[in-house]
Amino acid sequence: MNARVFNIGLIIKVSVIILFMIIAFGIFKEVKAYTSEICDRSFVCRSVKIEKNDTLWSIAEEYYSAEYRDVAEYVDAIKEANNLRSDNIKAGNYIIVPYYTD
Repeated sequence: MNARVFNIGLIIKVSVIILFMIIAFGIFKEVKAYTSEICDRSFVCRSVKIEKNDTLWSIAEEYYSAEYRDVAEYVDAIKEANNLRSDNIKAGNYIIVPYYTD
């Protein structure tokens, strides 16, 4: 009877280890695919002339990519790149727009 209990315990332990390895492999495979997608892209900056009716939001929507959580975060990145404290921009001026490209 002890041998039978030992075998069941061993089978449960081995099953848990195998299940853990399957889950871990799936997670790491997914993370690897996501990071390789991002790593293949280049970070660049462009000087953009502000046109009439342009806003930081409209410019951000034009250059937005998945490297940023959302457009609001990207607007903050553009503001930081240009040392802007407000959202006010003026037609005729230029701003630096950081973005990712293939």
